[in-house]
Amino acid sequence: MLLKLTPCMRFCGVARAAMLAVAVACGGGAARCVGASLIQNFAAASNDRFANDAAFIGSGLDWSGVGRSSDGHWGTMLTPTVFLSASHYHPGVGSVMSFFPGNDPGATAVARSVASGQRIGTSDLWVGFLSTAVPASITSYEFAQVTLTEATFAASGLSDLLVFMGGLTPTATGYGAATTTVQTVGSNRLEGFFEDATDDGHVAIGDILATVQNLAGDGSFGFTHSGFEAQLQGGDSGSPLMMLADGRLMLAGIAWAIGTTDIDPDPTGVAARPITAFTYTGSYAGELLSIIPEPGVGVLALLAGAVLALRRGRGR
Repeated sequence: MLLKLTPCMRFCGVARAAMLAVAVACGGGAARCVGASLIQNFAAASNDRFANDAAFIGSGLDWSGVGRSSDGHWGTMLTPTVFLSASHYHPGVGSVMSFFPGNDPGATAVARSVASGQRIGTSDLWVGFLSTAVPASITSYEFAQVTLTEATFAASGLSDLLVFMGGLTPTATGYGAATTTVQTVGSNRLEGFFEDATDDGHVAIGDILATVQNLAGDGSFGFTHSGFEAQLQGGDSGSPLMMLADGRLMLAGIAWAIGTTDIDPDPTGVAARPITAFTYTGSYAGELLSIIPEPGVGVLALLAGAVLALRRGRGR
C-alpha cells in the first residue's frame, strides 16, 4: 500500500530550505515493497543486532524489548503486556511476537501471542496487547513526552539529537532460523518536526519527527554526519526510533513513511536527500498513558538545552 505525505513541508530548527517530495510509507498491503534499510558505511558487525558482535553500535544497550512478529511486523514494549507499532503495518491479532533477552540469535526467544490492539486517534500509532506478560528479561521502554511544536523544536533537547533507527538488515543470509532476528540499526540526527502531517490517502494524520540521510560532504554546510546515516525502506514501518536518556534506550517515535527533501544551498551537488518520518510519541503521551494498564510507566520530559547524546564511537 503506497502512501503519500503532504507534498510541501518546511523543516524548522535547521538552516536548510527544505521541501518534502513524494513520500512513500514503509510498509503496506498487496503493493508492499520490502527492502533492507539503507545505511551508509554498513557493516554487519557494526549494524546488525544479531551478528552479536562487540562492534555493534548499540552494544551495551538493552534491545530486548524490540521484537518482531510471525507475520513480519515490529513491536516495541512499553510495559510487560503492551507494545507500540504502526497502525498501517502492525502485527496481526493472533500473530506471535518474539523477543530475545540479548543479541544472540541462538537464544530461546520469548514468544507471546497478540491478543488485541487499537489505533491512537487518527495517528499512525497502534497499541498492541499481548496475551500474557513477558518476563523481566525483556525490557519495557520509557517514551518521550515533551510537547513539541514546529516553533519550539529548534530550542528543544531533541533538535539535532543523535538517534538509533531500527530496520531490516541488508545481510543476505540473516541470523538464526526465524525472520524475527532480521534486525539492523543505523544512526541519524533529528532534523525536523511537523505538526499534523498527512498522506494523500488520509490513512494517518499525526505529528512527526524527521531524519535526513546526510552525505559526508554536508558537514561543510553545518550538518553533522552520524557515521552510519540511515534511511528506512519497505517493511520497516513500525520499527522504533530510539534515543539515549541517562544511558538507557528511550522510545521517541515509530517509523511511518519515507521520502526525499531538497537542500539549498547544496554543498555536494546532490540536492535530494532521503528522509524518514516517525510518529512522535510525545504528542500522544496522554492517550498512551490512559490505555496502558500497568502503573508506573516512566516518561521523560526533555528540557530545552538538555544534554542528551548518543555515544558516537565507531564510524565517525
